[in-house]
Amino acid sequence: FSNLRTYPIKLIVYLCITIMFSNLGFLISGVAYDSIFCIPMALWIHYFFLCDFVWTFCIAFNFYQMIVRRNRNAEEWEARYHIASWGIPAVFVLFLAGFQQYGNRGGFCYMEAGLPVFVAFFLPGLVVVSANSVIF
Repeated sequence: FSNLRTYPIKLIVYLCITIMFSNLGFLISGVAYDSIFCIPMALWIHYFFLCDFVWTFCIAFNFYQMIVRRNRNAEEWEARYHIASWGIPAVFVLFLAGFQQYGNRGGFCYMEAGLPVFVAFFLPGLVVVSANSVIF
C-alpha cells in the first residue's frame, strides 16, 4: 500500500472522513430528532457537509497546482487546506447557531427552512461547484 500513500490520496482520505462523519450524522439524526441531541446533530450534519464542499475545492485546486501549474511542491498548501476546510464551515455553522436556526425538521434535525438553507448550504455549494468547474 505504500504506492497509495501519495499526497493527493491523502487529501481524498480527508474528504472521505468528512463524508463518513456527515453520513453518520444523518444516521444518528434519524433516531435523535425528538431528543436533546437534535440541535447538536443538526450542527454536526451542516458542518460536515460544508467541510465536504470545501475539501472538494481543495482537491480540485491541488490538482490544478500539480497538473496545470506543474507545481510539484503542492504539499506546502496542506496547512491552508486544513484551515479552509475546517474553518470556513465553522464560521457558517457558528453564525447560524448564534441565530438559533437549527431544529427538528419533521423526522430529522437540520436548519430551519428558507433563507438559512439557501445562504448557508446551497449558496456555498453552488460557489464551490462553480469554482471546481472552472479550476478542473
